[in-house]
Amino acid sequence: MSRRRPSTVPALGRLALAMLLAAALAGCALSTGAAVGHPAARASRASRAPRAVPTRPPLRAYRPTTVVGLGDSVMAGSACGCAGPVAEYARVVGRRSGQRVVDINLGRNGATTSTLLSRLHQRGAGRDVMRARVVLVIIGANDLLPQRRRWEDSGCPPSCYAPAVAAMGRRIRRVLTRVRTLRAHSRGTVLVADYWNVFKDGKVARNDGGQPLIAWSRRVSRAANRAICRAARGEDATCVDTYTAFVGNDRDPTGLLADDGDHPNPKGVALLVRQLVRATPAGEFR
Repeated sequence: MSRRRPSTVPALGRLALAMLLAAALAGCALSTGAAVGHPAARASRASRAPRAVPTRPPLRAYRPTTVVGLGDSVMAGSACGCAGPVAEYARVVGRRSGQRVVDINLGRNGATTSTLLSRLHQRGAGRDVMRARVVLVIIGANDLLPQRRRWEDSGCPPSCYAPAVAAMGRRIRRVLTRVRTLRAHSRGTVLVADYWNVFKDGKVARNDGGQPLIAWSRRVSRAANRAICRAARGEDATCVDTYTAFVGNDRDPTGLLADDGDHPNPKGVALLVRQLVRATPAGEFR
């Protein structure tokens, strides 16, 4: 009688079942590891998480600590022997506010309203004005020099100087329109100073033409100052009175003027700066 050989099928089945069970247990282990913070799972989640994008504060259209000066030789600080009105203004407001105020002086000897307007269309000057927190302007006196020569030759009554003053005022308005256009998206202040005298004054003027010259030149200066202030108000700028501070009530300004009798000396610059600072809105440099 032959003996039956044991079947191999049940053994193979058991082996397959064991392999399936091992795979299932391994899958559970991986699943459990992800749930409790398996390193591979954490890396996978980190790679899928969106990265935070750093944000920048919005750019301002001005530099809050910059002061720009525009104008003629008075603004340039000629014959002063000092830093000049722009630097002195920056120093004073910087000390009072506790900020570091940068000064840019674009004043030029002999500048007229026409040459200043041309310069404001140049890229460098336009950029400086655009970024300034405060713009200081003193311009117009050189436009009227021909009237002084006419007075010396044959006299120059109001009918002589009035048209020139009016034309100067219109050109100052164009200068300030350009400044306002450059600063269309900026905040800050534009201060336009008038003149104590568009010509010489004090002891030098008395030696040149006596009291008649001083009286005539102050009449022209008052007319010029009215035109300057009209132009300033028309362009939302502030007109700063220097005439009263220097020569109000017919005072002799010799002690405030340089040896040429035209430009302010250090004391005169300090007085001019005080007038500009007083006209600056409170909190402008906070």
